[in-house]
Amino acid sequence: MGGRFSVAMGISAAAVAVALAAVTGFSSGASTTVDPEAWISSPAAGNSCSALVVLGLRGSGESYNASTNGMGPEAFAAYSQIAKRVPGTVPYGLPYPAVAVLPLSQLGSAYSQSLSYGDYMLFHYVSQEAAACPYQRIALIGYSQGAQVIGDTLRNLTAGQQALVAQVLLFGDPRFNPAISGIDRGNYSPSLQGAFGARTIASLWYPKMRDYCALHDPICNYSTVNILGCAKNYTACAHFQYANSGTAAFAGALAGNTIATLPHLGLSSPPGPKTYRYYVYHTCANGACGLRARTGPGYTSYGITRTLMDGDSVDVVCQTTGESVAGRDGSSSNVWDRLIQGDYVADFYIDTPGMTGSFSPPIPRC
Repeated sequence: MGGRFSVAMGISAAAVAVALAAVTGFSSGASTTVDPEAWISSPAAGNSCSALVVLGLRGSGESYNASTNGMGPEAFAAYSQIAKRVPGTVPYGLPYPAVAVLPLSQLGSAYSQSLSYGDYMLFHYVSQEAAACPYQRIALIGYSQGAQVIGDTLRNLTAGQQALVAQVLLFGDPRFNPAISGIDRGNYSPSLQGAFGARTIASLWYPKMRDYCALHDPICNYSTVNILGCAKNYTACAHFQYANSGTAAFAGALAGNTIATLPHLGLSSPPGPKTYRYYVYHTCANGACGLRARTGPGYTSYGITRTLMDGDSVDVVCQTTGESVAGRDGSSSNVWDRLIQGDYVADFYIDTPGMTGSFSPPIPRC
């Protein structure tokens, strides 16, 4: 993807390779959870309307798992503090590749493609949410590669989309600019920029954006000294301490306090979609008690959000097709129900009306 979503890389790839090779944690198990092109065309890309949706983008090689809502530990720590302060907050971890940078052969085309997909998917998600939920605010949180994706995508947002973004939090940004006092936070060195060069940020973002960089972090404060420091003791490397040090939680608390003071957009209260209440049933009869809700309409490529038991109520917003689910009696269905919380469950295990495997009027299609 070029043009609008081309990736900017300021310093030579060879120089950055040294930095990222020293920071060996960047090789910890990349986890592409979905095919980006398929995700773009899927209704699973969005959530139901809420007061606030928080998009978290994990760093290079961080796992996309349910324990952090697919955000990674840094973004999740910040999100958790926001959710405590803003009722109705919904989390969403963008399932972009977040490719690891080791082996070093991935630093070139694989890393650039991961960034391009991240830019494309983030822009698509924000565009979709802004169109579907014009009274919903958005917060963006990114760590490392995720911070680079967010920072580079901001320039592509329209004025209307920009207005919906309430807060932007970046941690360990590879394109950190130490000269923007309006957004820079942390005990960083003011003479050192990010490993991929310094980006410029339009002043309209200053009131609602914070870019955190820790002293000696070689990714947002690139230098030979910082590289060698992390190579000598990477477990104590500043780049990996944003969650453990409390920085991310602190940033999230400040952001949450700010968002909590903002008035509702447009209406006195955000509009909610019409829902249809049904109940989970016959999971135990099919060999495994409990129904796992997923981030999308399938169980192979989508993470688990929670587990529901027989008799639990669900509020269905719409129905779509996805991965087929079969029972012990040979019946099957590829219908999935999107719930008010934004996640999905197999309709096979919901007592919606109609024949197994068919849609259930009056529930609309997603």
